[in-house]
Amino acid sequence: MPAELRIARFRTNLQVASSLQDQFRRRVEPILIGYNARNFRRTEIIPMYRRPLRLLALPLLFCSLTAMAENDRNCRNADDFSEWLIDFHQEARSLGISENTLDAALRNLTADEKIIRLDRRQNVFTQDFLTFAGRMVNDYRLSHGAKNIRQYADTFARIEQEFGVPAAVITAFWALETDFGANTGDMPTIPSLATLAWDCRRPELFREQLLAALAIIDRGDLRVDEMRGAWAGEL
Repeated sequence: MPAELRIARFRTNLQVASSLQDQFRRRVEPILIGYNARNFRRTEIIPMYRRPLRLLALPLLFCSLTAMAENDRNCRNADDFSEWLIDFHQEARSLGISENTLDAALRNLTADEKIIRLDRRQNVFTQDFLTFAGRMVNDYRLSHGAKNIRQYADTFARIEQEFGVPAAVITAFWALETDFGANTGDMPTIPSLATLAWDCRRPELFREQLLAALAIIDRGDLRVDEMRGAWAGEL
């Protein structure tokens, strides 16, 4: 799949990344400056914003901020999935998604309890900032991230101009989610997104992602059966 199409799929994530970058600079940078573990010195922290090779490490740390917004992992779904799906079908139609796409993607769809169990069991939500960062930042992701930033420099430049999100932030998500395409998963995307869009924990986030996935199908970029990836709907 072309790099531009992959990135277009995560339009919402780009907007989130921009917000995370702002949060990092306001809330986390002062902590790092004052933190003396692992031989960090004040003069070593600030230049990381300006060094391409090190820049990848910071956005990977931004992602841990999402764990702070864990929401309620103990919530219970009160609404019936089939009724929710009828309402969603109407919303998608009102936004211009064709009947052919809606029929191909949503017909006979049911909620997948396995997806909900996987979502509830994410241990990342129990980790502190430094534990998470220590696990996620490694030499492979740093070196390949820098290589990809150079290789797709033109694409990243266009994205930054339109969305205001620098290449390092996007590359960090790319590394964290799939190790640059090495681990993409093989679960059907639409059922995962629909289940999480219905689920009580983060419905607003995944509703947007499900609508984006339907738009990709509707444009003819991918068929329903071609949309496969990790359990949470990543392509």
